[in-house]
Amino acid sequence: MTFKGIPFVYSLYDKFKGADLNVFIKDVKEDSQGFDLTGIVKFVAGDGKGIIGSNKGMDVTGLVKIVAGNNQGVDLTGVTKVVKGANEGLSLTGGFNYFRETNDWSVSYATFGNVIKEVGPDAFYLQLGLFNRAGDHYSPLINIGGVKNLLKRLKK
Repeated sequence: MTFKGIPFVYSLYDKFKGADLNVFIKDVKEDSQGFDLTGIVKFVAGDGKGIIGSNKGMDVTGLVKIVAGNNQGVDLTGVTKVVKGANEGLSLTGGFNYFRETNDWSVSYATFGNVIKEVGPDAFYLQLGLFNRAGDHYSPLINIGGVKNLLKRLKK
């Protein structure tokens, strides 16, 4: 866990595990785990050399959160959340959510819209917002799918 930046203002890590507070930007090259409170933007982008960063934990981000890999946990994001891998967990966003896929479960609220490009066969999803898309299924206001998969999980 190598730290670069100005404490509480801007942070750049190779890997991160723990709790962190940043007024402006947090940028993690590989994996980020724990609790983050970031004022403007959080990137978990990878190193550009084949390592794709993933995020796990609880995040509160003021404007934009971008994850190049998978995201798992609870997120509160001001404007936009983009996950280029699989998303699993609870996402509350003021504007727009985009997830490349979900293979387990995803509950998301975004005022303007939610998009899950691909839905796995064992996935459960619940989307709330003005526009919702999960795979090939479009629905305004509320979009729910994979209820049988949720029921299977609850029986275990």
